[in-house]
Amino acid sequence: MPETWEALKKFTEPVYLHQVKALLSEGGIAAWYDLPTALEEGPAMKEIEEVRVHFHVPLFASNFGTLSSTVGTLEPRFFHALRKGVCSHLEIETYTFDVLPPEFSPGDVVKSVAREYSWVMQELGYH
Repeated sequence: MPETWEALKKFTEPVYLHQVKALLSEGGIAAWYDLPTALEEGPAMKEIEEVRVHFHVPLFASNFGTLSSTVGTLEPRFFHALRKGVCSHLEIETYTFDVLPPEFSPGDVVKSVAREYSWVMQELGYH
């Protein structure tokens, strides 16, 4: 897990809060309001099995080196529910794209929104 904490350092930025949750080996959960605090305290906690950080990353990019996104948890039944009208609209959130580490930046925001939209439409079966 040391490589995970090291990789997360690149995502520390002062503009937005990035809440952090960690699954503990005995089933409990540790939580921090923002990534810098988790980076201070988390590495000393040997019982951590998994860490999740609330950071909007592109849906079309699922791997960030040692880190990965949770896009894989979006199961077909999720998209089926969307096709059936479970909600009236979807939002594409790109507000953190400009604070992503440079090597993970999707680039131009207009092109990024288009890629996000295309990804969602493909998953919904509309492409």
